[in-house]
Amino acid sequence: MPSAREPFAAAGRPRCSVVIRCHNEREHIGRLLNGILAQTVSDVQIVVVDSGSTDGTLDAIGHFPVDLVQIAKQDFSFGYALNEGCRAARGALLVFASAHVYPTYHDWLDRLLAPFADPRVALVYGKQRGDERTRFSERQVFRTWFPDGSKPRQTHPFCNNANAAVRRELWEEMPYDESLTGLEDLAWAKQALSRGFRIAYAADAEIVHVHEEGAAQIFRRYEREAMALRSIYPGSRFSFASFLRLTARNVWSDWVAARREGALTRHLLDVIVFRTMQFWGTYRGYTRHGPITRRLRMRFYYPSETAGPRASESRRRAGTPIDYVLASSGRGGGKRAAFGSPRTRRPAILDVSPPLDERLPVWPGSPGFRISPLASIDSGSPANVSKIELDLHTGTHIDAPSHFLADGATVEATPLSLLIGPAVVADIPEAREIGPDELEGAELPGGTERLLLRTVNSALWRSGDGTFEPEFAALSPAGARWLVDRGIRLIGVDYLSVQRFQDGPQTHRVLLEAGLLLLEGLDLSAVRPGSYELICLPLALVGTEAAPARAVLRPLRSTGRFMAEP
Repeated sequence: MPSAREPFAAAGRPRCSVVIRCHNEREHIGRLLNGILAQTVSDVQIVVVDSGSTDGTLDAIGHFPVDLVQIAKQDFSFGYALNEGCRAARGALLVFASAHVYPTYHDWLDRLLAPFADPRVALVYGKQRGDERTRFSERQVFRTWFPDGSKPRQTHPFCNNANAAVRRELWEEMPYDESLTGLEDLAWAKQALSRGFRIAYAADAEIVHVHEEGAAQIFRRYEREAMALRSIYPGSRFSFASFLRLTARNVWSDWVAARREGALTRHLLDVIVFRTMQFWGTYRGYTRHGPITRRLRMRFYYPSETAGPRASESRRRAGTPIDYVLASSGRGGGKRAAFGSPRTRRPAILDVSPPLDERLPVWPGSPGFRISPLASIDSGSPANVSKIELDLHTGTHIDAPSHFLADGATVEATPLSLLIGPAVVADIPEAREIGPDELEGAELPGGTERLLLRTVNSALWRSGDGTFEPEFAALSPAGARWLVDRGIRLIGVDYLSVQRFQDGPQTHRVLLEAGLLLLEGLDLSAVRPGSYELICLPLALVGTEAAPARAVLRPLRSTGRFMAEP
């Protein structure tokens, strides 16, 4: 029986490392990286293993905090690329994601890692679905292979490393088979089961898998996987009769499903192409013998790129999906790393101000946010001109001392030096009342002057209906005094007030009387705990107690749990 293994991070190590294999994935990888940064699991290392991209993929990841490992194109196999990524990973749990997938929800990693609470679980894999580019038959494959119900104890080794996680300690004992042309994940899972470990399927750990393959690419994918399956299960067989039978059966099944969705005419021929290439490739893979030559390896892994027909995808679980429209594309310049050595890429600029529109939550009694036109090109004016209406405490804003102190300074007296410089983002994941104990538990590095608190509040900005949540997390008066005693000069919070809704003004007064600058209304949902450069510029309003602001963060070089300047 396997021994108990601790799945969570040791001191100075991330909870998990996400290993991404890529080759010419500029179009897709930025969305995946933004999705990882938007996860509720914040203590994550990202490792990208690139095998000779020439399309600007390395530039696309240049603004993201990733460790890059480069391998030679001719040396690639799925197992080799995974092993190289795992060697550069520091997390206790190793998460694998293809470069052309992206998570649907903010809790993807949470759901994927949760089954590791059972020390007998060796591997967890999650649900996959397609998008509008996915062929109809591929969608049917996803629905069959990745059902809506989870399986905490799976008795067979099926899994898929496009969306999976394993224990690092087990990988160290059982590296991936680098000789296989595919299905290295199934081979690994088969070995883990033979040693008494468990495989779990987490249906709520959902990603979108973007496949844009032509007929030849579909054939090659199933051909190389069949060759691998024959190696893993030497006694398995797939005859020409199997090809005919399974092609006919699956074409008919897909046609029935397409007719049920009112899309039979649109997918009639596409279904035939996909299923024929799927099972013809499988048949040819079983009949191919001899060594895997370099030429064959290159044909398997680097086919010419052609896009296939598109289809739709619909079913999603309850929850608010990640809004990728608001996320940065992550494209830009960046110096490449030396061959074979991991390095940290140039970091992203993270916008931590929620967008201003009429759906933004506001304090009860506030007039809210309004934009109205003063002039319009559609109405004959030579230009579009608008006006806005809002109170000064809408969205991201600073509070000047005059907000609660009769003789306090107003906004124009605020020193900009407090709003630009190193800042620490500390995670307070559960508490609604943040006092000295919670702040002590954050283990702030010495010398911290600018502190931003990431709490359950950040998810509240995503409701989209303008609903104010009175039970938001905030400082207690004792927590405010703790900050004053520790020499904090700026405190930032991820909702509309630094003090709780039901409390009086004491928290504000403790902070403002001590000269702390208050930065309220941040959205830190996509920010991992650590050290950053804060840049926040409020409007230069004269004589007011507050001012709207735009705040961004730039990650600093990693040195462990927190970070340091380059």
